[in-house]
Amino acid sequence: MIDLDSAIKHFDAKDPEIAELIRRYAITKRVIKKSPPLLYARELFASIVSQQLSTKVADIIWGRFSDLVKSPDSPEVVKTFTPEQLRAIGLSSQKASYILAIANGVTDGTVKLDHLNGLNDEVIIAELIQLNVLTFHPRPPRCLFGRRFRSQKRR
Repeated sequence: MIDLDSAIKHFDAKDPEIAELIRRYAITKRVIKKSPPLLYARELFASIVSQQLSTKVADIIWGRFSDLVKSPDSPEVVKTFTPEQLRAIGLSSQKASYILAIANGVTDGTVKLDHLNGLNDEVIIAELIQLNVLTFHPRPPRCLFGRRFRSQKRR
């Protein structure tokens, strides 16, 4: 993880405009430590929504998903929806079942997302395979969790 204070100090000297942008838009350590499972769940939901779709279509469906569930980072809220409700916003049956499996697995304790930081890829994959939503992914899960999804920038 990047030390935010060191980065700001560096850019204060080298490029004050960048330093100001970091101050304004960087996610703070406090937020990351407060709710990593929610961040991971949201990224998993966003990843499933966007699979095999164009950027534009993925953003539209993610927007519909966010509007429907109101709290796309809360597995407790997401699990209250039916597959039919998720299909009505444009998700396939398979994607709807994956999203609900993740939401149910996180809330019932089958999968614990709050301890994934610092684990190696094999352990993360073993954790997610329990949900029967991950059999193979061309990118390691850490890459999934390490990037910010384009559709999350708007919400």
